Amino acid sequence: RTQQRSQQQSRQSSSSAMLLQLLAELNRSRIVLASTSPRRRALLVEQLGLNVTIVAPQFDESTIDKSLFSVPADYVMHSATQKARSVAASSPDALVIIGSDTVVVLDGNVILEKPRDAAHATQMLQQLRGRSHTVVTGVCLITPANAKEHTFFETTEVEMAAFDDEEIAAYVRTGEPLDKAGSYGIQGLGAVFVNGIRGDYNNVVGFPLHRFALELSRLMVPSKA
Repeated sequence: RTQQRSQQQSRQSSSSAMLLQLLAELNRSRIVLASTSPRRRALLVEQLGLNVTIVAPQFDESTIDKSLFSVPADYVMHSATQKARSVAASSPDALVIIGSDTVVVLDGNVILEKPRDAAHATQMLQQLRGRSHTVVTGVCLITPANAKEHTFFETTEVEMAAFDDEEIAAYVRTGEPLDKAGSYGIQGLGAVFVNGIRGDYNNVVGFPLHRFALELSRLMVPSKA
């Protein structure tokens, strides 16, 4: 069993590293990100160095009835797919179109997205303090050349400190929580509330780079995945 796990990890590592070998080809192509999230843009453009075109999705995830999905992973993958599809018609020349959605999940099924206002952000942070939650990101990759869709999701467990109401109020006053799922940003001031994580840090920021590299490499070079 240990040997099988080691072989699987080795294959994943090899497939993820393969993306680095494909960077030149990727940067000669048009990659479309169906998201206006500055965090996703930073991860893909500034960190990975990909040549990404930002196209605002013509889809609002708040219109989705969450009760239709048995688990949050299905919800975020559906949302990511709708975002990617919404820009596909205007991007037929793209090598790949990326759609993504990230939520915070409490108790396995309570979905926390971006807060409506400061009071809602305060309520969310009160729910999160002193306990663990899961960050779930769904991703959809559409390749217009063959009209294929590939979806996946990634989860990361986050343990929050037991901060008090005054600390929450001070954080909310900074404005940082207002555009973030779960009302905190691990890459910003919200990091002071995080005791630790289990899983991909970038997934909590808003996009799972390692899993993305693995899945995109498999799409581009399926025989070596």
